[in-house]
Amino acid sequence: MIGKSNLRLIGIIVTLLCMGTVLTDWLNILRARHLELDLQPNRKVAQKQSDIAQSAIGKLSMLYGEPNSLYERALAAHLPHNQKFGYKMYVLREKTLPGYWSKPAYILSQLLAELALPEEERLEWLVWFDGDIFGDQSAMGMWVKEDRFRPNIMHVPQRWFNAYAGYRGVNDGQYSDPLAPPTKFKANSIKEGDLLVHHAGNQALRTQRMSPWMDIAEQHLPQWELDLDDTGYEQEIREFWEVEAPKEEKRVDIQIEKEDKLEEERLRRKQEKAEAAQKKKAEAQEAERKKQETDDGKKNDQDPEVQVPETSGPP
Repeated sequence: MIGKSNLRLIGIIVTLLCMGTVLTDWLNILRARHLELDLQPNRKVAQKQSDIAQSAIGKLSMLYGEPNSLYERALAAHLPHNQKFGYKMYVLREKTLPGYWSKPAYILSQLLAELALPEEERLEWLVWFDGDIFGDQSAMGMWVKEDRFRPNIMHVPQRWFNAYAGYRGVNDGQYSDPLAPPTKFKANSIKEGDLLVHHAGNQALRTQRMSPWMDIAEQHLPQWELDLDDTGYEQEIREFWEVEAPKEEKRVDIQIEKEDKLEEERLRRKQEKAEAAQKKKAEAQEAERKKQETDDGKKNDQDPEVQVPETSGPP
């Protein structure tokens, strides 16, 4: 028999083994290559140092898998931006976990790395930019609804960080000419001097869409790389914090209400669909039952009645 002291000892050993396994897995995640921008797959390339003071903002992204020269060019386009403003950039180059989990694990590892530094040396902000990694947006949408997170969340104009190409240079239905003037403008369409352009969707056509914009980005044309005074950023930012930011709570309340209604409608339609399927199944079963009864009746009509002779006892 095993005594209580032995049970406690076994429990301690099992706990230590579990902790060791967890720590080993976590260290493997932290070993993922996340130094400066790697311009070529599976090689670490140190980002050039500039005379600009280091910013309190860091940039995070991830790119791994089959080599893609266009995506490598897109990452490389961040180098001049980093050097000009003193940004550090970290790019995950290997998949560390299945599914979409590499991204949150990588962000968490970078957060822990910053927290391990003295406070005066830490980055204050981490900006994530990605290549259409959208699997975590539903989780983020859920966090926005929670009271404990809402005070630390602000919905800002999409164009500031995630502008779309918009309607420029229509060519066979593809808006692909960044030098053409916009034929119409939407709030999330890119303007000259903006931070970046996001080519969302249409994966089969992404190369055709991205290539002209990459050509322009690599040329550093003055009509696109404007001085701050020549953009509308300062006025937009000032007006946003004066006019729009105070509406954040109400804006999120409206968003939550809309999403709740959409969820109710989705559940209602799901229920109606399930009930319709159940009704259809019941009708099919009833039709099959009636058909079986009809077939049995026809069979009885066709079979001759068999008479059994009466007997009065043994011969």
